[in-house]
Amino acid sequence: MESVEVAKARGDRQARGPLPENQRNANVIAANVWSRSGEGRRALFVATVAATIQGFLIPYARRLRQQGWRVDCLAAGVSANELLREEFDTCWEAPWTRNPLDRQGLLRAPRLVREVVAAQGYDVVHVHTPVAAFLTRWALRRRTPGRPCVIYTAHGFHFHSGGQRLRNLVFRLIEKLAARWTDYLVTINEEDRNAALAHRFLPEERIVPTPGIGVDVAEYAEAVPEGARESVCRELELPPGARIVTMVAEFTANKRQRDLVEALATLRRRDVHVLFAGTGPEEYAVEIHAFKRGVFDRVHFLGVRDDVPRLLGASDLFVLTSAREGMPRAVMEALCVGVPVVGTNVRGTRDLLSTGAGVLVPVGDVEALAEKIRELLGDPDRLAAMGARGRALIAEYDLSRTLEIHDALYARVMQAFPAQERAIMGATVPAEGRVG
Repeated sequence: MESVEVAKARGDRQARGPLPENQRNANVIAANVWSRSGEGRRALFVATVAATIQGFLIPYARRLRQQGWRVDCLAAGVSANELLREEFDTCWEAPWTRNPLDRQGLLRAPRLVREVVAAQGYDVVHVHTPVAAFLTRWALRRRTPGRPCVIYTAHGFHFHSGGQRLRNLVFRLIEKLAARWTDYLVTINEEDRNAALAHRFLPEERIVPTPGIGVDVAEYAEAVPEGARESVCRELELPPGARIVTMVAEFTANKRQRDLVEALATLRRRDVHVLFAGTGPEEYAVEIHAFKRGVFDRVHFLGVRDDVPRLLGASDLFVLTSAREGMPRAVMEALCVGVPVVGTNVRGTRDLLSTGAGVLVPVGDVEALAEKIRELLGDPDRLAAMGARGRALIAEYDLSRTLEIHDALYARVMQAFPAQERAIMGATVPAEGRVG
């Protein structure tokens, strides 16, 4: 999955204000509401947690609404998210969690999905992230094909080239099963596209590759304030001449922040400081590890930040030590700013760095990580060249391009499955889940 931690760590930069009240839907859908091509089209965005929608999907909702679509969302946590209630016509609170074994979600969610989709008459249900994507497609498995059209964006399959054989087999079989209930599959990296083709999840013409989920390159680069390095050094009381290595990620076992702490200890350089932006269940364990390794004074735990561009503008290097990625937004943002990256050799990260915008190291190889950090910090000309290549590369991943790909996909969907005629005779929106 494209990681939620980036949305958590970087804060929100997407608020634009609410739509006029008369554009928001009522509690009860009026009798005999009709939908024809180009008029009254409806889409539902589904994700496991609200942070995914807030961090990645708002630009796509805005684009569709500008084109006359009504766009709703369904995820856990939307009831507490005022921004999403402004950006979407209706938000539905989902009973699931990120734990695929959560019984409450498994039992309650499919019924809620079926009720919402039946009441609202969506033309498209666009699902994201593993738990929500599987449960939603399972709930709609008996629908008439294309009624609604189900699109699944895979933010990184849970089976991958670096995964354990049994785990890969289980998740591959799950994806193969769910593909039977999917009309179009969107992949965001080359490995996932190749896997979908190799395992025949869908015919090739129904697999849509896109370069990540998109990043507004110009806006992000412009968000770096002047004097970013000086202000960060003052805030953190860093010594003159400090070299700054930054990582933006949720603290989870998958992100492996401990490897960067271990690399710092291996470097034995007092001038190198590591900045961690983000929070998560593994944060305390990483703090303890930094203390035990004698580098706690040079590791800065910054929590959730809304000034990630400023942190990147102050950085000499960006590091991402993940065991698994989809298409890491944090690396894309570092490249926007021209910060060279040391990343693990996993899908997504490999797509971004294989042409010279950074260097790759094996997952868990602390010695290789420390050596690459040492090499790059000692070679300012190479750092500058990598930064320039990163800025040039990231243009291919600009949000404008991914929006155009989605425009073409939705146009194709509406041509293949014309907007359905809806006659919802006084259909009442289910009370459970509706929050705005």
